[in-house]
Amino acid sequence: MTLTAEGEHHPVTRIGSSIEQTRDLWAALPRLSASAPLGGPKPGASVLAVTVAPGGAVYPVIAVQRYGRGRSMIFAGEASWRWRMMLPSGDRSHEYFWRQAVRWLAGPAPEPVTIEVPDGVEPGDSVDIGVDVRDNVFKPAPGATVTATLTSPGGKSEAVTFRHEAGSGGRFTAAIRPESRGLYRVSVDARQGSSALGQSAQWFFVGGGDREFTNPRLNEGWLRRIAQQSGGRYVRAADVPSLPRGSRAPSARRRPNPSNAMHGTNRGRFSW
Repeated sequence: MTLTAEGEHHPVTRIGSSIEQTRDLWAALPRLSASAPLGGPKPGASVLAVTVAPGGAVYPVIAVQRYGRGRSMIFAGEASWRWRMMLPSGDRSHEYFWRQAVRWLAGPAPEPVTIEVPDGVEPGDSVDIGVDVRDNVFKPAPGATVTATLTSPGGKSEAVTFRHEAGSGGRFTAAIRPESRGLYRVSVDARQGSSALGQSAQWFFVGGGDREFTNPRLNEGWLRRIAQQSGGRYVRAADVPSLPRGSRAPSARRRPNPSNAMHGTNRGRFSW
């Protein structure tokens, strides 16, 4: 089974923390025992994964679609338990896939134009905003024209240029760099030729988090810059034992405090 370009981004099949990790995790899964041969997708459906028959024909294995005010999904594979029973006990790919599938199916159907805004943004960060555009039958619209404006906390608006991601269906992205703290608003209008596909708006907050708590992982580049600007030196944890030992102050003696000595808490000797 192979993910499609849309499957690498879709919340049902994106089981890794990045597109590259998602590809690796799916590639490492054991083969399914079989797959039901299905016809081509209906208009508006998104094929997330496919398989190739011995004769060379390509069949969808996972496909999703908006249906009325809800969502639908088909899984044409057989014996997905292999993804659980034939891998190490710590591998959670099987769990992630089915849990995400249920959550996505239980959610509301998307609008023709949806905006993905980042979380945990700090002033000066370079972040990407994603827009998914679909036509009147909810089929990805890669040929759409997307115009957008970004309104800053002070009320100033500026145009944002969105570019289509090659091979990603109707997904468009734009890079922005908010410089001040506060609420930002992204407004998007999508058209295909003379036909309006839809409009959408989304808010996101800049400067509302603490990096040390939201992402406590080692940021070596940031620590090196601090060391350089402060006249210090960055040392990896593994290299600490090789550092020269600092000088130790000699021991000193003080007269004991009688009130403490009475309770046996002060022996009259201090070292630092």
